[in-house]
Amino acid sequence: MAPAEPGNTGPGNTGAGATGRVCSSGIAFRTCIGCRKRDPRGSLLRVVLRDGLLCVDPQGVEPGRGAWFHLECAERSLRGLPAALRWRGALDLAPIRAFLAIEHDQK
Repeated sequence: MAPAEPGNTGPGNTGAGATGRVCSSGIAFRTCIGCRKRDPRGSLLRVVLRDGLLCVDPQGVEPGRGAWFHLECAERSLRGLPAALRWRGALDLAPIRAFLAIEHDQK
């Protein structure tokens, strides 16, 4: 059996996809789709596309294609959301805007 090569997944090999997602301290980092800055996932909000509907995923655990952004980057992030989610067509941003309004009012 040949040794595992970088980029191949299998026993004992994390594969190329795992690099850069978790630092050596075990903290998961994500990239904001608004400013492209990487931060710990706890400092970003995740939205997920489920059955063609946008949903807020505050815990970051919902299945489906998701996108992460800082609350401060919300407006810029919402413009780029269809591309980040690989969605062609219009997205109803109302649920996300309502969540952001509530978050803003609580501060």
